[in-house]
Amino acid sequence: MANVEVSESQKKGGKKAIRGKKRDTRIDMTPMVDLGFLLITFFILTTTLNQPQAMDLIVPAKEDVLDNEQDRNKVGDEQAFTILLGANNRMLYYEGLFTSNSDELKPVEASWGTGENSIRAALVRKSRERNPRYDQIPVLQKQLNAGQISEEEFREQVTEIRSYKQGAIVMIKASPEATYENMVDILDEIKIANVGIYAIMEITPQELTMLEETFN
Repeated sequence: MANVEVSESQKKGGKKAIRGKKRDTRIDMTPMVDLGFLLITFFILTTTLNQPQAMDLIVPAKEDVLDNEQDRNKVGDEQAFTILLGANNRMLYYEGLFTSNSDELKPVEASWGTGENSIRAALVRKSRERNPRYDQIPVLQKQLNAGQISEEEFREQVTEIRSYKQGAIVMIKASPEATYENMVDILDEIKIANVGIYAIMEITPQELTMLEETFN
């Protein structure tokens, strides 16, 4: 315990004035630091860390999309659906393959959202055209919501429908002017449209020219 020292000062009125000497105050912060580290350790051990979120990409297999090379060349043109992401949130899509007969391709500008000219409507139309069981997916979703089928049964049946070999094959190609947000948005649209087979591919110089000629 600290001692308080007193000193004698000048006499005032025949009495000695006594003044106490101020004592320096010192607070020991060691317990507070220990408590801080204990709290930090507690929250680290008891807090659930955020789980990484990722989107599954289903891409065409190298050999089993079609049975042989001749069939791939013949049917692939009918299955192909290419989306070109350009600048300023604009995009094109065309059906078929970019080959020597590319002059016959008719690129169409699509919008975001749910309108008649939206990319979602085009994806649904193409998927329904190529996959005869495509319309069963909403039926299965209703059965799942009603508790008529389990979630595992729902996933198995939907996966089987989406993996139909002769279904639409969607290829996503982004130009250097496209944004990362547009890429995420188009992946969301593909998931909403229940597209079974899709792939992210590098855009070709011919397709870049197509974008420039359409938007300029």
